[in-house]
Amino acid sequence: MMELPDVVKEKLIELDDENNQLKAEVKRLRASIINKDEILNELEEENIQLLAANQKFSSVDAKCVQLEQTIVSLRVTLEEKTRDSYNLMHEVETLTASLVSARSEIDELRRSSTPPSTEENIVEPSNKEELMRMQKEKDDALFELQEAKKRILELESEREDLIEREEAANAEARDMARHLKETREQMQELETELATFRTNINIVNRGNSMFVEVCSALRNESDKYRADRDKLIEEKADLAVRVAKAEKSVADAQEDIETLKLQLAMMKEREQKKDAAKVSEMINKASSDQGQRLFSILNHNQFTPAASNRPTVPSVIHSVQTPQRYVFSRSSLQRDLESSFNAASDTAERPFSGLKKLRLADNNMNDEEDHSRRASISASELRRIPRKQARRRQSEVFQFMRI
Repeated sequence: MMELPDVVKEKLIELDDENNQLKAEVKRLRASIINKDEILNELEEENIQLLAANQKFSSVDAKCVQLEQTIVSLRVTLEEKTRDSYNLMHEVETLTASLVSARSEIDELRRSSTPPSTEENIVEPSNKEELMRMQKEKDDALFELQEAKKRILELESEREDLIEREEAANAEARDMARHLKETREQMQELETELATFRTNINIVNRGNSMFVEVCSALRNESDKYRADRDKLIEEKADLAVRVAKAEKSVADAQEDIETLKLQLAMMKEREQKKDAAKVSEMINKASSDQGQRLFSILNHNQFTPAASNRPTVPSVIHSVQTPQRYVFSRSSLQRDLESSFNAASDTAERPFSGLKKLRLADNNMNDEEDHSRRASISASELRRIPRKQARRRQSEVFQFMRI
């Protein structure tokens, strides 16, 4: 029998250990697959229950459909993982078969060859090539075992994720079942309350029809009151807008009235000036006519004692309207009338010309004072000036008319 080197023996021992570990892992994976199948069966039963509950309660259809889809997807993923695990098991079996064949070849080599010396074994090229080939196969087997371990770890992590997802789906399904139960109980309570409420309403309608009518009337009145109140609020808003517009128009009208008053006062002042000028002209004309008439009377009549007792017209006018009053006594008039006609005519014409000059001088002075005063007075005082002038001129005219 040919003895193998120590390195090959150690490698074979390691391969045996790894093979045993792979077998244990395969057994564990099979047990986990069985557990998953049981879990799948439980999930299918719960799915059937959820489908039955879904038919009764349409409000949670979308959620149940989603859960069903997740369960189906989990089932598909589990099937894929089981297929992957079966493939790995086949790979492990092939690896074990290759190891067994390698061992059988090694045994055959041991049987066929005599035990050579260490020097001949080192020098012989055929044994060396065989050892190289076996070393290569061993390395390939080790590499495949490492890849299988990595794949197994990945599958384990995926299996744990799937288990967590299954647990979450189960918890969610339990929550949905509890929620469905609670909603069912609430619906039953609401149905009982509705039935009691309907019975109470029927009793109230039968026993207290008048109260129901009063309540309906009050409800109608309250609706009418709300409608009227809303209408009044709208009308109040419209009236407020109208009042604001009216106030604005009134303010504009007041401003227009003030301007018109000022214009009217100025027009009145102008008219009063014109009237005063006309009155002064009329007074001057009347005074000249009376002077001529008096002159004709004095020229026609003789001097008499009765006539000497009457005051002359020019003296009266002069004493009433002129600022300087001249009192003509009887003796002076008699002397003037007895002396000559020319002296009488001179005394008759002189006071009227003086009166005319005095009035013109007063008007010019008053106008200058008015213009100087208007520069520093307000609008109200401007309206008072023509009134004062009109009163003064009316008093002068009335005095003349009395004479």
